Amino acid sequence: MVQELGSPSKYENYGSFDTAFYQEEWIELYFEFGRLRSINFGVLYDEDDNPLWPSFLE
Repeated sequence: MVQELGSPSKYENYGSFDTAFYQEEWIELYFEFGRLRSINFGVLYDEDDNPLWPSFLE
C-alpha cells in the first residue's frame, strides 16, 4: 500500500483487529483476524480549509 499511496501508514494492533492509517490520504484499513474488513475514507481539505469533495458538476 505504501507504494500505491506514497506515504507510510501508522499501524495499530488491538488484539482481535488491526488498523493501518494513512494520514496524508486520510484512509484507514481495518483488519479483523488477519482479513481486510473495511476501508474508511476521510475528507481532504485544501489550504483554505474547504473540503475537496468530488464534484460531478464541473
